[in-house]
Amino acid sequence: VISTICPKTSNPPFCSSVLKSAGTTNIKGLAVYTLNLAHTNAKKSLTLANSLAKSTINPQLKQRYSSCAESYDEVVGDIENAKRTWPLETLILSIL
Repeated sequence: VISTICPKTSNPPFCSSVLKSAGTTNIKGLAVYTLNLAHTNAKKSLTLANSLAKSTINPQLKQRYSSCAESYDEVVGDIENAKRTWPLETLILSIL
């Protein structure tokens, strides 16, 4: 499955590395793993951007970090919506 999916991505070596770490080759398992990984990393990035925005005294950096945090907040929400509302089969078909 990984050999079918990853060549279609913009970075096949990275894709292979990530999917091999999933511990499964089942398409459903890979889809769930990937969505959960994206959610975890987006939440970590959101936390970091918020922390940087709060801790800097530079107004220009504060604005940039805040803007970054807003973007990650949207991403986290989008991933949560996908996890909640998309049938897994739709996710899988959109990957293939």
